[in-house]
Amino acid sequence: RSKQSRSQRSIIAAGGRYDTLISSLRQMQEGSQCQSAVGISLSLDKLVTTLQADQVKISPVSAVVCSVGTKLMNREKLSLTRDLWAAGIKTYLLDGVQNLEEIQNFCLEMNVPHIIMLKDTDPSSVRIRSWNKDRFHEKKVTQGECVDNMLRLCDTHTSLRPETKSVPVITEVPTINIVFLIGEKLSSAMKRRYENQVLNSILSTIQRLSAKVRVEVIVVNMEGEVIKMLASYIELDS
Repeated sequence: RSKQSRSQRSIIAAGGRYDTLISSLRQMQEGSQCQSAVGISLSLDKLVTTLQADQVKISPVSAVVCSVGTKLMNREKLSLTRDLWAAGIKTYLLDGVQNLEEIQNFCLEMNVPHIIMLKDTDPSSVRIRSWNKDRFHEKKVTQGECVDNMLRLCDTHTSLRPETKSVPVITEVPTINIVFLIGEKLSSAMKRRYENQVLNSILSTIQRLSAKVRVEVIVVNMEGEVIKMLASYIELDS
C-alpha cells in the first residue's frame, strides 16, 4: 500500500494452483496422469521500490557549515570547519550564501542532522539548528563554544563520541587568494561554487600552515592525462 495515499494499492505477489496448466502440458508430451502444483509470481520491481523507500539514508557528514546574509564569510567558515574536523566531527562546507529554507531542504534531503550558521551581522556567534522530532531546534552559542556543543549533540544523535584528545583550537588561517586562468567567463554564482570546492579540497593541507603564510591558488583547465603526468614528477616524500 502506498504511504502517501491509503486509497492506492499495489500487488506485489500473486499465486494459485497450476494443475490444469501442467496437466495440459504433460498430456501433450507424455499422455500421463494428472499432477498437482501451486506457484506464485513476484513483482520484483515493486518489491525493490518498496524496500528502497523504507531505507534510511545515512549521511556521510554530521553537520553543514554555512552562512546567511550578504557576505560569503569564507575565512570564518573555513576556520570553523577545520576546528570541527580536528575534533572528529565530519562537516561539509556549503557553497555560497543561501536562505534558511534552501539550507534546511538540503540537509533534510541529505539527512544531515545539524546546521551551523554564521551571520555577517553577528560574526562572533553561530547558530546551531538540529533536527529532532520532526522539526529544527535552534541554539545560539559563541564560536569558541561551537565545537564542544557539537560534540555533545553528535554524541546524543549517534551514541558514538570521538576519542578524547587534546586538540589545539586554531583561530587563524592563512590568507587565501584564488585566481582563475581559464578561457570561459564564469558567472558570479559559478565562481563562488568553484571557490568553495577549492577551499574544501585544500582544507586538510592549509591547516598545517602558519596564519602568516599567503596561499595563492591558480585554477586552470587541464586534461586528466596531463594531471597524471605532473603528479608522477611530484616527490610526495620530500
